[in-house]
Formats: sequence, structure tokens, C-alpha cells
Amino acid sequence: MVYHLTKYELEILCTHLDQKNPAVVVTLGSEVRTLQLEGLINFWVDMVKVGRKAVEAHLALTGSTNSSERDKTPTAQLEETRPEDYVHPSKSRQT
Repeated sequence: MVYHLTKYELEILCTHLDQKNPAVVVTLGSEVRTLQLEGLINFWVDMVKVGRKAVEAHLALTGSTNSSERDKTPTAQLEETRPEDYVHPSKSRQT
């Protein structure tokens, strides 16, 4: 499975899901990291906690949020892709 957050140039590819140690390839722009699934989950939980703390600090200091961003919800696109069909975004597909 491949998830795309194109607004952020973020792509998450889940591989080896049928094996004992599934891996996740995270691409942000031109940077690529491979993590074990458990490591990605722990990272994501930490990022949510840090994000919440940052929002709380912002609200405490300013008393408001950025009104232009308030009603926007990030969206993710799920694309069913076999891992062997995956091509890294920095490599072009030849047709």
C-alpha cells in the first residue's frame, strides 16, 4: 500500500505486510527513510504529541489560531500498489 500526502510531498509505502517484520518507506521530498512498522507508529505518536503541545503553546501565547488555516483538513490518498511496482518519486517511470 502507498499513501500520498501530495501537499507535503509525503509518501508512505508499506512493504512486507505479510511477513513477521513489516517495513515502511517514508519519503518526504527527496529524503527517504526506511523504518520498521513499530518504529513508524512510535514516531507518529510522538509527532502528534509534539504537535498538540505546539498548538497549545500557540493558543496560550496568541489567544487564537490562524483563521486562514482553521477550516482546512489535510487529506490522504490511498493508492493500492504492489511493492514490486513501486518507483521512488525521484526516479522517473519510463513509458
